[in-house]
Amino acid sequence: MLQELELTIHGAGQTVTGSMFQIQTKTTSFLFDCGLFQGNPAEQAHRNRTFSFDPSTIDYVILSHAHLDHCGRLPLLVRAGFRGPIYANHATADLCDLLLRDVAESEEEDATRARSRQRTIKSDHIFDPEPLFSVRDAEQTIQQFRRVKYNSKKALPGNVTLCFRDAGHILGSSIVETWVEERGKVVHIVDTGDIGRKNTPLIRDPDYPSAATYLLCESTYANRIHEPLSKTIKRFEQVIIKANRHRSHILVPAFAIGRTQALIYALNCLVENSRVPIIPVAIDSPLAIRATEIFKRHKECFDEETWNLIKSGDAPLDFKGLQYIESHEDSDRLSQQNGPILIVAGSGMMNGGRILRHLYRRIEDQKTHLMIIGFQAPGTLGHRIIQGARKVTLYGRKRRVRARIEQLYGFSAHADKPELKSFLTSLRENTPQHVFCIHGSPSACRGLTRLVKKHLRCLATAPEIGQRFVLA
Repeated sequence: MLQELELTIHGAGQTVTGSMFQIQTKTTSFLFDCGLFQGNPAEQAHRNRTFSFDPSTIDYVILSHAHLDHCGRLPLLVRAGFRGPIYANHATADLCDLLLRDVAESEEEDATRARSRQRTIKSDHIFDPEPLFSVRDAEQTIQQFRRVKYNSKKALPGNVTLCFRDAGHILGSSIVETWVEERGKVVHIVDTGDIGRKNTPLIRDPDYPSAATYLLCESTYANRIHEPLSKTIKRFEQVIIKANRHRSHILVPAFAIGRTQALIYALNCLVENSRVPIIPVAIDSPLAIRATEIFKRHKECFDEETWNLIKSGDAPLDFKGLQYIESHEDSDRLSQQNGPILIVAGSGMMNGGRILRHLYRRIEDQKTHLMIIGFQAPGTLGHRIIQGARKVTLYGRKRRVRARIEQLYGFSAHADKPELKSFLTSLRENTPQHVFCIHGSPSACRGLTRLVKKHLRCLATAPEIGQRFVLA
């Protein structure tokens, strides 16, 4: 057994995806998150299928939230021998039940197509004939979840105490606080997961901790200042008005969990307050549809503004003109429908999902609005488009990018530079010994280290994957 407390970076080191951090003590070994690498397909396949440690030696996993870059490798961990509990907030556990099954079903379908030498709907190359993980792997993983309420301390094996705080990122997202007792001393380790923003739709504001000995802090937008949400909503309103006038399409690639529901909420406000004409709005994502039902079940996570809407008789996730598309046949008919229409479809980075069907038909139309509202990882189709690609490959065919690209990052669920500064300054009275700046591009991680050194005046590191640190 180890003689010292150690932290190992297994993912999200100077990159945004693949969050996974291992804590080892003399008596236990556990992970913060176990997420998928997303981006270049060839690179991510190798990274996701292999672990740099023996999964059977991990005693438990503490999960921050239900996004694939934080939870998507859990079934692979289980298949490789992990048999311990997975601790998560109640809403996170429900969303993971849905998400992991959905990914497994999609992987099995892609593998079947690959074995039959058919092209997949995801790209112009043949996918691996073996699924990343199976439905059986997902079901076994779901059985290992253990639910923990916000703000309640839970004793874990190895003299570790856990507490989840609301991260304000998506439904059920958590800032993870742990206290590790070693040699009569207590070390307070905080993993932010993904920090949300204040005054965002639906969910509560992030609940910042006031102390930490060691802090793992996300840095996704440490170099960016988001435009105010009110300005983003105004721009969104103008796009809808233009699309209605020109009878055109608005295509919105959106993550099924979090971003889609925030968009529905914003549309509800615009429609209910007669700020936009009523045009058809289609949610073309079975996963997003089921996730929205889970949102409706977990009203305990809603903020005061949303509760006031509910009490007034308004359904914040429903409005006139909203329709949900389940079947592939209905999705195909939708792609042929004349405008004006707003279509929200997965996936958020345009690396797969039903959004490709709509892009295939509409991306060469100069009247089409392609509205990008979330982070686009390097190597993804979405990233190539925002970098100015003039041609993209869809279903094996080249398509010219003539659609109007609208980037509305005010919908982002990640804290930006001023909001990260606000979070850091909340720790001034109990400054950490060391801050690890993770979950960001190299420049974003370095940007956060500068913020830490300026506002907390403590040691800050932008670690790389594979680095190990002794926590004194």
